[in-house]
Amino acid sequence: MKIYVFTNEIDTLKKISNLGNIDTHYCTESIQSIAENQIKFNIANGASINDCAKSIAEDLKNQDVLFITSSANKDLAALVAGYLDAPIVSDVSTIDLSNGVKTTNIVYGGAAIRTSELTGNEKIISLSANYAANENEIALKDVNATTKEISANKVKVLSVNKKVNNDVDLSKAKIIVAVGRGFAQKEDLDLAYKLAEKLGAQIACSRPIAETEKWIDKSRYIGISANIIAPDLYIAIGISGQVQHLVGCVNSKKIVVINKDDKAPFFESADLGIVGDLKEVLKNL
Repeated sequence: MKIYVFTNEIDTLKKISNLGNIDTHYCTESIQSIAENQIKFNIANGASINDCAKSIAEDLKNQDVLFITSSANKDLAALVAGYLDAPIVSDVSTIDLSNGVKTTNIVYGGAAIRTSELTGNEKIISLSANYAANENEIALKDVNATTKEISANKVKVLSVNKKVNNDVDLSKAKIIVAVGRGFAQKEDLDLAYKLAEKLGAQIACSRPIAETEKWIDKSRYIGISANIIAPDLYIAIGISGQVQHLVGCVNSKKIVVINKDDKAPFFESADLGIVGDLKEVLKNL
């Protein structure tokens, strides 16, 4: 079975390096990779994602192949699967190739983990942002890329306006300080920002802070319908720890919870819990 990967990010290749040899690395830019072969897609101006998916599907058809994309390309994976009439599993957190192709992913808002087995020739997977990474360092090597042309079809793109977004990718953050409803007013967030600055951390939040209060951009909220992260350290301040939020951070290596309610559900998942008024605790920290 060949393993095909579609990504521009070397981090994604590092994550799946524990699967063994990667036969082909599909990408839109030539970068150093662990792939044996690399294909640079030269996408014509006006070509759509549908054109890309159709071209990829033509290459994969009737092969014993596992096609993997990063979480950012779930729409591409779905289109490729549609063209091939192939099985697809999204938001995959682990892959087992020891006996066929088996995957696990979180379902029901984090209440359960589903195990799936993909059968048939072509099999499609899109990775979750918190896919279980291989901890071992991998050797990179230069690869000469071959070029594949993708021409535009019947859809003509008239203009592309990029969204201005200065936020970071929280999935790459090593330390995250997250704030919740325990903060009574927006000005109190300064204490969390100061702590994050001292730790070299990124700020995140629970859903109400982003969507109800609108104190922090929606791109920074953690939960089942937003960011799924796995930092080295996750500090949750004034967050109760409902399952919808917990599923977004449960894979953190260490979790610190600060809450004045000693019965907050989050303490059950914490490596370290601090019960107290968040203003006093943060000032002391």
